[in-house]
Amino acid sequence: MTRTTSRRSWPRTMLSGGTAGALLCSVPTAVGGLVAAGADGLLGWALALVVVGGCLAVGVVWNARALRAPSARALGPVLVGFVVRVALVLLAMRGLTAAGWLAGRGRVDWFAWTTVALVCGWSGGIIRVLRRTRSYVYDCDGAEGDADEC
Repeated sequence: MTRTTSRRSWPRTMLSGGTAGALLCSVPTAVGGLVAAGADGLLGWALALVVVGGCLAVGVVWNARALRAPSARALGPVLVGFVVRVALVLLAMRGLTAAGWLAGRGRVDWFAWTTVALVCGWSGGIIRVLRRTRSYVYDCDGAEGDADEC
């Protein structure tokens, strides 16, 4: 395994790794949905890809902004952001159901399976990227060295 120092920003690295993992894990779900439920399964997969994938991507950007200045109070905005994103996903699901887009057993089932696949793939992709990329936890304005030098 080759370890390299990341030349990209943290949010960009997380977005690329998470997106690659999520898309890779969602492909079998799309095929399964198409085989098991036909067009309804594929539509449930596509809706989950947009709603949940968007939520995961917004989460990376939100967390990067909240953690820009490390402090003990940074956890508050991160947790609030998570709760807001979960609420927005639930509201989006309610809106899609009310509009008839998320109606039918096949769409709902494959929306749920795709959500599980996206979250697992996203997490796995981020872990893979972080294991292959060396990044400095305490950067001290670009200086490499011990954290005690800060």
